[in-house]
Amino acid sequence: MNEKKTPAIRFQGFTDDWEHHKLGEIFSPLNNNTLSRSELNDEQGTIQNVHYGDVLIKFGEYLNVKEQEIPFVNPSVMLSNIDFLQNGDIIFADTAEDATVGKCTEMSGIDGHKVVSGLHTMPFRPVVKFADGYLGCYLNSTLQLLKHNKIA
Repeated sequence: MNEKKTPAIRFQGFTDDWEHHKLGEIFSPLNNNTLSRSELNDEQGTIQNVHYGDVLIKFGEYLNVKEQEIPFVNPSVMLSNIDFLQNGDIIFADTAEDATVGKCTEMSGIDGHKVVSGLHTMPFRPVVKFADGYLGCYLNSTLQLLKHNKIA
């Protein structure tokens, strides 16, 4: 892959070459769970669970926990070896019945909430700082798919 390190058009104040990194260099993987919908509810609990189906259909590229209804883990369910999500974490859906597989959402508004990543998701935490909302938009960008010849 021989890509340019300097773009043709630059924003004022930016002069350095672009940096290219692999996913594993800028994100740290987190632990998810494998809870089915029957182990979740929409009414009560202390831990909220982001399910892959909701990433694919219900949530956009940016998920504000304070503004969206996210299912709760049933109080009777015990979770172990799980990572609680933080603002800026990314959740990818790792399966779908169509081309939406790989869609992701960026977490925000988590302050004071306990939120985990659920069935058929791959959660990641950035190890470098990005602007709020950037990753959700960029990682879902059709332009990125076109660039890498993944869609027509």
